[in-house]
Amino acid sequence: PETPLQVTVLGNPVQQREVVVAVTGAGGKALTLQLYDATGRLAVARQVPQAGTSEEVRLRLSSADTAGVYLLRVSTPAQQQTVRVKVE
Repeated sequence: PETPLQVTVLGNPVQQREVVVAVTGAGGKALTLQLYDATGRLAVARQVPQAGTSEEVRLRLSSADTAGVYLLRVSTPAQQQTVRVKVE
């Protein structure tokens, strides 16, 4: 059986325009992280070709990205999870 994908935003609400995400359950698989703003615009995307059993990924927002609520979609070829991220 496949280990469930677990996504944790470290420090939510986020300060300093850097989103730090801990992901488990994706060991050995490709991992895609996509951060969308409230209008549905893709703000940041990151690929991890082969995730470890516990992966920590940092997503840096640009200075043009405003404070507010973002949606972070984390996916592997077989699983997907979306979490809300508040940026201050």
